[in-house]
Amino acid sequence: MSSNRNPETSIVTPTYNRAALLPGLLANVRAQTCQDFELIVVDDGSTDDTERVMAEYTAAEPQRIRYIRQKNRGSGAARNAGIREARGKYVAFLDSDDAWDPRYLERAVGALTSGRYHWAVTACERIDIDAEGNERSRSVIGCDIQREGSFFERELSVYEGLLTGNVIGETSRVVVTKQALHVVGGFREDLKLSQDYELWLRLARENYFLTVIDEPLVAYRKSIDSVTKTRFVEALTFGYRIIREYSRDAIERDPLFAKFYAQKMRIYARDVYCSRPLRLLFLLRCLVSRLRFGLIYQVRNRNS
Repeated sequence: MSSNRNPETSIVTPTYNRAALLPGLLANVRAQTCQDFELIVVDDGSTDDTERVMAEYTAAEPQRIRYIRQKNRGSGAARNAGIREARGKYVAFLDSDDAWDPRYLERAVGALTSGRYHWAVTACERIDIDAEGNERSRSVIGCDIQREGSFFERELSVYEGLLTGNVIGETSRVVVTKQALHVVGGFREDLKLSQDYELWLRLARENYFLTVIDEPLVAYRKSIDSVTKTRFVEALTFGYRIIREYSRDAIERDPLFAKFYAQKMRIYARDVYCSRPLRLLFLLRCLVSRLRFGLIYQVRNRNS
């Protein structure tokens, strides 16, 4: 790539104590069939050998590989730091423990170059691994905007589909124009989890057009150890917060969202009740919200 012009795509990788994974990440990125890119690795305050490992790569390709170190502020802040430094027209996100098919950039960025779309998402292959790193199962996950369309008995827009849940998925599957990211403001740094989902909602709400590529071009590793199971309740908590923030807009668009959210709160309450340790306060919040959404639906339905 020539050093006298900006790259087409900036790849942003947040990392924290993942030094052992970085050589594989670099090899994966270098194997892309589309080579017009820069890689920005944002170190979110690692205490391992991340800085030393990255020094070798940045010295070899200073125009193409950049390393940014910051105090530990979370993955949302790390991705935002990368976005601010990005010189490309498009921004792709690649987590250090995920991997792209060699054609990923070619297909995902290529789908945006016409200017008709502002962001792209591909399908992915989810690989479940246990605490020892052994693979347990594999499955292909697409992007089904109409996943809950039958509930509403109509076709949903991308924004409406996202109001039912994170149908887009992980950041490593998504490429966005830098201009769109700038307008919507990047990732929310006050959310410890689900920052990606909340960003997808804002992109869709602002009518940035999404294109879906039904090819599993990303390998996403999902841990199924006890730590992940414990964090499940925490993930539900942030999902609940996002639902509450967007529920008024959703219900104004379609009163059926109140009924849908009432059912979703029942599922949340069931899931958190079955988890350990029991989070009583969150359970009560879910039950109260279920009643609230149910009452809203009854009122809206009676007046329609």
